[in-house]
Amino acid sequence: VVYSEPKDMSKLPTLSFVGTFPKKEELTRIRDMFDKLSKGIALIESIDIDEYGDARYFFNQHNSFVSTKVTDDASLVWSTLLSAIDTSPLATRFQNNKNDVEYIDLRFGNKVFYKFRKDGLLTHASTTTSTTRRATTTQ
Repeated sequence: VVYSEPKDMSKLPTLSFVGTFPKKEELTRIRDMFDKLSKGIALIESIDIDEYGDARYFFNQHNSFVSTKVTDDASLVWSTLLSAIDTSPLATRFQNNKNDVEYIDLRFGNKVFYKFRKDGLLTHASTTTSTTRRATTTQ
């Protein structure tokens, strides 16, 4: 018999998917991205994964989401997102209107696409960030 203290599971997101269940390494990437987004952007309420391997992390009462690929490295995607939200014009809009974000799409390498709601109207734009990939060799 194992006894444990009850844990509050109300903060865990729901995970829904279409097709086959994500592989172990994909689940690890999803969890890593969930952790980064929840700590740095907003509490993630649910995660949807489609049949193409695209993941949507919903926040702001399911009115906003961040899109990634489940095959992408969470640290690299996170770095791309941070570069984008630290650069104009996204930096100012994001800081002033975080609740007006409809989506931030990080599925295309160093390109970040996003859309804001403005007075009931939708506006969109994109930005390209510069990220550094480092190769290491062993001898």
